[in-house]
Amino acid sequence: MKIKQKKMQPVTLRELYKKAKSKTPIKAWNWMINGTERELTLGQNVEAFKKYKMNPRVLRDVSKINTQVNFLGIKLNFPLIISPMGYSTQFHKYGELELARGAHLQNTFLTLSPVSSIKIDDIFKKVPKLNIIYQFYALSPRKWVINEIKKITKLGVKAICVGADVPVKSIKYQTREDRYDARKHGKKTNPRPPLQKMSALNWNDIVWLRKFTKLPIIIKGIMNADDAKKSFRCGANAIWVSNHGGRSLDSGIASIDVLKEIRKTVKNKIIIFDGGVRTGSDILKAISLGANIVSIGRPSLCGLIVNGSKGVSDTFELFKEEFISTMGLCGCRNISEINYKVIKNY
Repeated sequence: MKIKQKKMQPVTLRELYKKAKSKTPIKAWNWMINGTERELTLGQNVEAFKKYKMNPRVLRDVSKINTQVNFLGIKLNFPLIISPMGYSTQFHKYGELELARGAHLQNTFLTLSPVSSIKIDDIFKKVPKLNIIYQFYALSPRKWVINEIKKITKLGVKAICVGADVPVKSIKYQTREDRYDARKHGKKTNPRPPLQKMSALNWNDIVWLRKFTKLPIIIKGIMNADDAKKSFRCGANAIWVSNHGGRSLDSGIASIDVLKEIRKTVKNKIIIFDGGVRTGSDILKAISLGANIVSIGRPSLCGLIVNGSKGVSDTFELFKEEFISTMGLCGCRNISEINYKVIKNY
């Protein structure tokens, strides 16, 4: 009689990454992890975190650590959400639906890409109480946008995210050399949005959007202080500091390196951050430099690959465990105690 071996689930984020890679076809894996051209921005996103060193406080009684934060009217277990990622059914049969289920298990947010493989209607049918941020890459033609906003408002979307950092297509050497087209892999129910209108996106579109909807508006792709200020002047409720995970402009600045300057510029406004976050200590560094909320993309997909929605939820648990450990070792008992004083930049 054969004895069933219990599957060993990843116990660290490093092991999660290795297991996900071992389960994924090489061209799909390359599509997920690659960046633009020589991948300089992609590398900088991860490497730049090393410059910021922890400056811990001791003897502060960290026996009770509170990681909860309020975001868009929802109390999160800790300040981590899921970034928008398209074509997820190439990694799991149910793609974004399983990402949604994982997000729901963690009571966090899924940001749904406009090139999601699965329609938002289908996701809400299966996960009706999900916290979703709905992303647009284009705000024209207006008729299409109006219909989309009416639909997502009725469904119960919590906010709109405008992806502003890819007005034109970037050139990814690895994906081109692999002759790999993500659109041809995995089942799809979501019709392709009018991406040809992305290059025409401008600040007047944001002003129009603000007048049309009462939903909170988030501008994603902010990498300098001037754009941060202009976002709020045009009606945004929050900004998302991001360089598209190194998948847009190459030779760009690491997201973490602009965060402190942007925070000083916009004072008490809401800032979401992504770019190179791979550990719990990365989350603490981002918050200390000015982020309210941190977001992860590729690590979420690794969880999806390894074990569907449970894998996504487990990924969040691993991040949370590391984050709590880092908070305690730095002498931080709650999110408000994570500030500039925790970090030294060398």
